[in-house]
Order: sequence, then C-alpha cells, then structure tokens
Amino acid sequence: MDKMIRPPEQNPMDTYGKGPWFDRERRLEQLDEQVRQKGWTRFGFEKLRENEKRDRVCKHFDAVADKYDITNTLLSFGLHYLWKRRAINMAGLRPEDRVLDVCGGTGDLSILADRAVGQAGRVVLYDINRKMIAAGRNKATNTAARRRIQYVQGDAEQIAFPDDAFDTVMVGFAMRNITHPKKAFHEMIRVLKPGGTFLCLEFSRPVWVLFRQLYDHYSFRVMPILGGFITGSRRAYTCLPETIRAVLMPAEFSEIFREEGLTRIRYRSFSNGIAVALLGSKGEASLSRRIHFPAGSFPVPTGEQSQAGTRNVDQSEIAKFDRIASRWWDRYGERKSLHDINPLRVGYISARAPLEGARVLDVGCGGGILSEAMARAGALVTGIDLGARTLEAARRHAEKSGLAIHYRQTTVEAIAASRGQQFDLITCMELLEHVPDPRSIIRACAELLAPGGSLICATVSRSVKSFFYAIIGAEYILHLLPVGSHTYARFIKPEELSGWGKPFGLQVEDATGLGYNPFTRRYFLTHDVSVNYLMHLKRRGPHFKKNE
Repeated sequence: MDKMIRPPEQNPMDTYGKGPWFDRERRLEQLDEQVRQKGWTRFGFEKLRENEKRDRVCKHFDAVADKYDITNTLLSFGLHYLWKRRAINMAGLRPEDRVLDVCGGTGDLSILADRAVGQAGRVVLYDINRKMIAAGRNKATNTAARRRIQYVQGDAEQIAFPDDAFDTVMVGFAMRNITHPKKAFHEMIRVLKPGGTFLCLEFSRPVWVLFRQLYDHYSFRVMPILGGFITGSRRAYTCLPETIRAVLMPAEFSEIFREEGLTRIRYRSFSNGIAVALLGSKGEASLSRRIHFPAGSFPVPTGEQSQAGTRNVDQSEIAKFDRIASRWWDRYGERKSLHDINPLRVGYISARAPLEGARVLDVGCGGGILSEAMARAGALVTGIDLGARTLEAARRHAEKSGLAIHYRQTTVEAIAASRGQQFDLITCMELLEHVPDPRSIIRACAELLAPGGSLICATVSRSVKSFFYAIIGAEYILHLLPVGSHTYARFIKPEELSGWGKPFGLQVEDATGLGYNPFTRRYFLTHDVSVNYLMHLKRRGPHFKKNE
C-alpha cells in the first residue's frame, strides 16, 4: 500500500456533484475494529496505514499552529466561538470542578472552562501537539487564565491520569483526527468521575440540502484558498473539509457513548447542523471498579409475551443489544465475534444433532446469525428474542436471504407455559449469562424438548481465567466485544449448568471449550472449558414429567 492513497472516487472534485459526505459504511470503517482488521484508516479522503495517521495529524497541526486561531475565526466568521460558549454552558460547570480538555489545542474550551470553575477549580489542557499548546499559552485571550490552566502533552488514546479524576471531560473538534476513536472515548470516560459530565463538540452535516450544497462549495473551493493564503499551507485547509465529510453522525456518536457506559445522552446542533455538542453522564459505578455499566429502565415488550418469563428479563441487556440491531450483520462491527465463531458452532451442533428436517428452537436468537445457518442446513427454525429491533433486523435479513424462519418476540418460558410444540433441538447461545435466572430457561427448554431431543448451550465459565480472558482480554484489550458485554457474577461453571439440567431430565453428552488465538485471530475447539464452552444435553425418554 502506498503511503498516501487518494482513490479516484473519493476525490472531492470528482464526487462534488454527487455530494462528498461519507455514507454510514464509510464512516464506520474508521472505528477501531475495522481499522485493526484492515490495517488502514483515513485522514480525510486519504487512506493511511494504521500507524501513520498520528504522525500525519501532528504534521498537519505543526503547519498551522501559529495562525490557527485567526484562520479559524475568519473561515468560520467567528461562529466557532459561539459554538464553544454554548457547549460550555450546556456542560453546567460549577466552581471547584476539575475539568480535562482532551485534544485542547490552543485552549479556547479550556479558557471558557477556567472562567466557569474559577480560582477554586482546576482545568487541564491535554494535547499531543507541542506547537499547538505553545500557541495557546501565548495568545492574548489567555493572559488571565494561563496561571491556572495546566498544560500536559499526551496521547488521547493513553491518557496519563488515574481513574475517576475529573468532574467534566471534554473534547472539541478532534475525534475525526484520532486513529482509534473508541479507545480514546474509553480513556476519556475512564478518567471521568461517576456522575460526571462528558462533552464532545464536533462538526456535523448541515440539515438543509441547499445550505449543505453552499457549504460544500465554500469548503472545497474557498476555504483552501483563504486558509493557504493565511497560513501558507493550502493542503491543511484542503484536508480540513475532507475530514469533516468523514465525521460520525450524532446518532453514531451516541451509540458509542452508550456502549462505553454513558447515560442521559443528549445533543444540540448549531448553525443548521454545521456543529453539534453531545453530552452524557457517567454511571455511578466507576469503570475501574465495575465492568458492567447499568443502563436505563426500559419497558418489557408486549404483544404475544405472557407473564411467564417476564421476571427472568434484564431490560438493560435487551436495550444493549437492541442499540446495535442495525449492525448485527456487519461482519466487522460489534457482532464480528459471533460471525467468526458461527461456523464452529454450526459444526458442533450438526455433529451431535442432525439438522435436516429437524424442528429447531433458537432461544435468544438475536439478529439470526445462527438461525440462518441452521435453516440453510435444512432445519425448520423458530427464533425467539425479546429485542424488538434485533428481531426486525433478523426478519429483514432472512427475507433478503430467501429463508423461511419464524421469528417471535417472546420468552422460552412463555412458550413452555402455553404448551406449544415440541422441538427436536433447542439452541441457547450466549444467553444464559445475561439473564437473572438461567435455571428457569433450562427448565423451560427441557419441557419443550421431544423425547431424545438435544439442548445445546454456549456460555462462559466463572473462573479467574475467564475474568481475564473474557472481560479484560476480549473487551478491553482485543476489543472482540463491546465493553460491558459481560458481568462476571453471571458466568456459569460447567458443573453448575449440568447440575441444573439433571432434575429436568437432561443428561450431559459433551462439554467442549471454545478458544481464541489473538495472533491468528482464529477461534478453535478445545478441551479447556474454563472460559467459553459449549455443552450438549440430551432429553431422557418419554417418562419425564413437567412436575418432576
């Protein structure tokens, strides 16, 4: 790959008539998972190797640091000061607050924050570029505040402060310049106190189409000329509008915030959507002390669901998966690990329970990754889940794939209580560790199995090894799963799972571990069941009774 690539279809002059704004797929390919997968990222319309973007961004700001403030003021007609003041007002800073301004640059937000928190407060400006920091310290508007603002040079992806250190963390017009934005968000929220406020001020896409076209014309044809004349670097102000066209939309930022544990997320657009300020609050549990973040309260789905099983529901878990429903079938998105392990799961299932013509119930089917694979193998599949958005994504994808899968928004307990049909095979994958009472699900599955039928579960064992592998490793280091996907206390040891099945006529046929090689990025089956594992339980003969 060349050091700098400008694909012809991404040249602003070529795409100008069609509109240069990135679509959702190209915006999301800049997130950490796809950057690590592909090994490249973007800086505006250019493609760079993953390890090159940081140096490119530093050189970009080195070239404009001395004239940065005056150029921004002229190009924005002074509007950027208005956006920053309104954003700071939204943050609700109080005297004595401790504030961290990440990627603070020349310090406009830091100066406004310093005025709000006063002598008793503390503001830290944190930026990777020494020239930008120097330009900010020396500018005239900083005369009164420079004695109080602390300046620290550092990387947003590795913030050099302890957990829960600041009342407010803010970042302004910088996220599109960071190589791994999710990692940076994670770091910023890590250093935010429980109950603290997170503020992100960023460019966005104008709402009105005609205004957007005028904005595009000004951005690509006027800004580079004016910016180049003032700073001597026309390329820097050619790149600026390019990076803006690649920025995430407010709803996409909000999804990342929720995944990182923020609540009460809201945003406000400025100047017809040219800029947007997003705010969120950190949950009362510190990220350093609790892995699973509490979510808000959501109503129990209605419709065909009866009272049976409604108590065995964690609404925060349903909401968590519903939030990513639209990306369930994105092989490089948050559900990438499910796509990667699915061939192993299907192979394990088909080796123990023939799928051709089998009546199959997929409990907690999610977006239907496993359901579709079993349907393609000839099974008559019913998929059940409580996530309305997730099920809708599953239905749409099944229709698009030409597969006849029956999806229902209900619980397995409700089906068992209604004395519904019996099934030859029931699968329950990555669900038991997400519900308050997994034993209730095992019992309901036993009641729905035909004599000789199979129940195949996949879950996570509760062990020291699983804590480090499934939570610290998979969520925080390798980013195989979104942070907060698991709660350690809900992990289930193999002997516990097998013990729950015995009273209900289920006998263990096999238990097999599921491993992952971070170097080859491959999943494999193993005899080690101390982390992830699959278990095959078989229903005893026809004499089993429900009240047994």
